Order: sequence, then C-alpha cells, then structure tokens
Amino acid sequence: LIQHAPGAGKTETILLLVFCALEEGLVDRVVILNYAVDLEEQLLVRAKRFWGALRAGFTVRRAETAVDLADMLGSKGALLSLLQKFTSCPVQLPDAASSRTLVVIDEAHRGIPEEGTYIQNVDLAFGRASKVLFTATPKQDTLRRFGTLRCDA
Repeated sequence: LIQHAPGAGKTETILLLVFCALEEGLVDRVVILNYAVDLEEQLLVRAKRFWGALRAGFTVRRAETAVDLADMLGSKGALLSLLQKFTSCPVQLPDAASSRTLVVIDEAHRGIPEEGTYIQNVDLAFGRASKVLFTATPKQDTLRRFGTLRCDA
C-alpha cells in the first residue's frame, strides 16, 4: 500500500512501475484497476503517450465489460479495468498465470467494504498475483488489510 499525495505524480509512478515490470519481464501482464470511467479514459490516454515515448514493447487494452476482462486476462501486456467489475469474482486465474501477474489498484481506499467488496474479489480472482495499491487517503480498513501508517521521508 503506497500513500501518494494528490498532485505528486501518482499516475506517472504507476505508469513507470508498469513499464518496468513488463519491460524487464518480471510479469506477463499488469492489470490496472480504478473506480471511475473518466479516470480510466484519462489513464489510457496518458499511458499510451507515456509508454509510446518510452517505446514500450507491450500492448495496452481496456476491458469494457466483465466478459472482456475474463477474455483479455489470457494475453500479455497492460490491461485497464474498473474495480466495479469485481462486485463478484468474474474470473479466477490459475496459479501459474496469477504468479506472473501484477495488479495495480489506484484509489485503493474505494475498494474497501463500505463501498463493496471489490478488493476482496480481486484477491480471489488474482490469487498469487503481486498487488500494489495506491491511495492519497488510506482508510483504517485499508491500512489494517494492506499495511501500516508510517513516514519514510
């Protein structure tokens, strides 16, 4: 769980993390989840520009539906989707695939129980996948589940 101040370059941090993980072959796929269609659209535009400038050797796709998400998880590259697709568990990756997957959740505090059980279903769907969660405003439930509050500055 990474607390990132608003306006401090969180999107660029996410895009660089994804680029490095895929380009270095650390994972086969990265699933980037957030909570709003407009944020997802903005991220897709910024990702294409950012990764294009770096001449990324992977594709980026957007899952419009839960069916799209399930279909696209078998392929390599970056995949953008919404946390709301996880009101249930739309798919479960086998251990071999999940261990080669990175899940990045933007605004992670929005996936905690008072707004649904999205992150719990992400855990079920992606099993052994590595997960990196970003938030500017961690809730106590988020901290309890994914980390502790401390200052490393």
